[in-house]
Amino acid sequence: MSESASQHKKGIGELGPVWITAISGFIVALTGAGFFVGRTSAPESKSATATQTVTVTVPAGVPAQTGSPSTGAAQSGAPEPGVHWSGELTWGSYNLDFKPPRYLSGKSIVIVGEHLDADPDTAQLAEWQTDSVPGREQCAAVVRERGTPETGNLVKGSHVCGRTTEGRIFRVDVLSVESGALSSSIRSEVTIWAQ
Repeated sequence: MSESASQHKKGIGELGPVWITAISGFIVALTGAGFFVGRTSAPESKSATATQTVTVTVPAGVPAQTGSPSTGAAQSGAPEPGVHWSGELTWGSYNLDFKPPRYLSGKSIVIVGEHLDADPDTAQLAEWQTDSVPGREQCAAVVRERGTPETGNLVKGSHVCGRTTEGRIFRVDVLSVESGALSSSIRSEVTIWAQ
């Protein structure tokens, strides 16, 4: 082997650890810079409550309970003052005296086509007939004046006031109505006031 080739190998061999250290330092510097750049451009975490809606299609005549049992303040365990329960329901069949509402044979409000229907001993219902959103006292008054066991066909934006078997005043705010050949679905936000 020639002397210059031997010196050349010896020079690279001697510089090998220096090169490895230099390359390692460069990679660490890039990784650190990428970490800090990524941290400043990463989106901040928002603490928002996600609402989940479950829609189940049930053949006519079969009692069903669907939907999210509660949202908002009721879900956190601290309902607003004067409210027995509030949350989102997709109708099926519910007895609104329970907390959260649930099916009770013969004592529930059910969906029939595109309207709500109740046994006369279970609840009284009355559609709100203005563009405003009624409060507890307004709902109580309209149910006293013209409450019946059923509503007309409901559409998105309808408000239904009612009184349960145990005398609780409630309001159903219709969020959507979907009609099918065998069944319909009414998704709503429900507020039930304490007695």
